[in-house]
Amino acid sequence: VVRSERGWRFEVQDRGAGLPPGTEEAVFRPFYRADPRAPGSGLGLAIVQAIAQAHGGRAGVQNRPGEGATFWIEVP
Repeated sequence: VVRSERGWRFEVQDRGAGLPPGTEEAVFRPFYRADPRAPGSGLGLAIVQAIAQAHGGRAGVQNRPGEGATFWIEVP
């Protein structure tokens, strides 16, 4: 958690494979799954984004293919 210009930014970082290039916005769409064989419904990040927006904030991802990704939400 860090203080930002817009309020507070919460980040979760991993060091996995990252997202497939070009899917950074798609992962926030309801029911989108980069790997349809993986378990889950594809709703998690859509819900996170909706909650952030409902509180006047936003959500996003910094993708580093081959190195991992950092998912974040920012709220006032």
